[in-house]
Amino acid sequence: MKLKRIAAAVLSLTLMCGAVTFNNVYMNDSVVYASQSNTTGTYGPFTYINYGNYIEISDCDESATEVEIPSEIDGLPVTTIGVTAFASCKNLLKIDIPESVVNFEYWAFYGTLWLENKRVENPLVIINNVLVDGLTCTGNIIIPEGVTKIAEKAFCQSALGGYVGTSPEPSATITSIQLPKTLKNIEYMAFARCENLTEVVIPENIEYVDNTAFLDCENNNSYLVLSSDYNMEFLSMAWTFGNKPTVYVIEGSDAHTNAEAMYMESLEYYDEGTFKIAFISDLYGDIDSDSEVNSSDASSVLAEYAKTATGGEKSFSPIQTIAADVNKDGVVDSSDASSILAYYAYTATGGTQEIEDFLGQ
Repeated sequence: MKLKRIAAAVLSLTLMCGAVTFNNVYMNDSVVYASQSNTTGTYGPFTYINYGNYIEISDCDESATEVEIPSEIDGLPVTTIGVTAFASCKNLLKIDIPESVVNFEYWAFYGTLWLENKRVENPLVIINNVLVDGLTCTGNIIIPEGVTKIAEKAFCQSALGGYVGTSPEPSATITSIQLPKTLKNIEYMAFARCENLTEVVIPENIEYVDNTAFLDCENNNSYLVLSSDYNMEFLSMAWTFGNKPTVYVIEGSDAHTNAEAMYMESLEYYDEGTFKIAFISDLYGDIDSDSEVNSSDASSVLAEYAKTATGGEKSFSPIQTIAADVNKDGVVDSSDASSILAYYAYTATGGTQEIEDFLGQ
């Protein structure tokens, strides 16, 4: 797939006069294969690649100021905007994108006036339920429900992600991400080089996380929370945080079993493994992460509830939100604060149960 992008970029520069046949080439486990013949052609201001069952827009006339991408070319759906397809169109102000387009390869609109204006409207640029760009985001980010995919390098500014001796620029200055339950895919280098990122909570319905998605996120206190049925094939993304993140799992879950297996495998290559395993249950009630559940935690929850109940923005990070929702109803409110306070009173008088046991969960 990555080699396909390189081939497409080269061909878009050299094969712009009419339709030309070429072989699609891709790489799998360091072996190069050739597949069916594909064609490149032009349609209005666009250069496109016909892959046999879908169309990719690979380039655009750099003088364009307004464009309308068709939903079909050659009788096939236009589904993909290729790598830097519009990057040379610096004066592009308007783009009409059909619902058929659901794949956005990295920096598809980079440098256009259209993207700059979109960022002013909302730093999370979302097209057809795909989060395409978040490079101007800062702090704690909440990605809205309805988003199904985070596109390639959506938050990554580095051209090479730190490879081959480069000194890449830092990416978006985000510290935590709250991902929506609707999310299915996190694509190639989506959050790479987000050096301030500390917390990621992976939703239960996730289907794919590229193993470069969090490349070079090198904060010393990184946390990755996995759902009970998470496919640990992509746990290698945790290794790329760079500083041995803590991976939280539900005790006894498939994620727990698979995390332990992945950890043992990593021991074959590293003396102490590349991540730590902890249980989500260890988070409950401990809002300030001081390893105690007490009245200050209850006060924090109550303050957060008061703020959000009156229309204020959430201030809790994703990890704090998990910790605060002790009754596990998906809402942080006064009942959680009351439960935490009751548990504190219990332990202050000698009680030894864990909070989940105390609350009868």
